[in-house]
Amino acid sequence: MAIDTKDFLNLVADEVKGRASLHQRRFLEQSPERWLAAIEELLGELDQQLQHLDVRLTTVRQAADAGTLALHLAVQDELDLQRRVGKATTFRLNVERRLAEVRDLFADLSELSPAEQRVRMLERAIRTHRELLAVVDDDQAEAVDEALWAVLDGEWRFPEAA
Repeated sequence: MAIDTKDFLNLVADEVKGRASLHQRRFLEQSPERWLAAIEELLGELDQQLQHLDVRLTTVRQAADAGTLALHLAVQDELDLQRRVGKATTFRLNVERRLAEVRDLFADLSELSPAEQRVRMLERAIRTHRELLAVVDDDQAEAVDEALWAVLDGEWRFPEAA
């Protein structure tokens, strides 16, 4: 499944907000480098947005002080900008937290022993199996079970989005 950069970035933002489906999260896991890069790009965009809001807030305050903007409009604009800064700052903190989680999720497996790599793979398979069983129909459950059993032989047979 091909997805352009903007749509991928939107998917990552939705995932950070907790709005991504299981299949969307699994899709992100298939491209860990792209996922990490998109989270970092999202942080950069949020930094730019916060800088822009700070400039606008300063401009509103200066206009109010100079009397070129009616006081009630300045107060209203300042409150709106402060609300937007608060939301962007909160989202930025959530993006930073998610970046750390994704980095941990995809820690360099080459640094792990073969036994530790196998444990990671089995843990991921068990989580994937549990998550898929919660969303698939009964007639698909056997295929999910077989994918789990295949992991014992070192094969990943879960659906592409899993």
